[in-house]
Amino acid sequence: MRRTQIQLDEPLYELAKQRAFAEGKSMSAVVREAVAQYVATPTRRPDSLASFSFIGSGRSQPGGPQPLSERHDDALAEDFGG
Repeated sequence: MRRTQIQLDEPLYELAKQRAFAEGKSMSAVVREAVAQYVATPTRRPDSLASFSFIGSGRSQPGGPQPLSERHDDALAEDFGG
């Protein structure tokens, strides 16, 4: 086993100390269990671009009307009878 030193803020230290007392374990054992649980949890891989299949779903069709982002003033005028 390797020895290491960590620093905990006061609230976290108190929680770990309470857990150790409640379970009849040493602080070291509680910290080892917490670290083991943390490192055993698989990290989530970043999503790839393929995961975002909705990108481009609102794209204008070729030959269709201009994209609304380019003609928003005209579209508002049409809707409000202006």
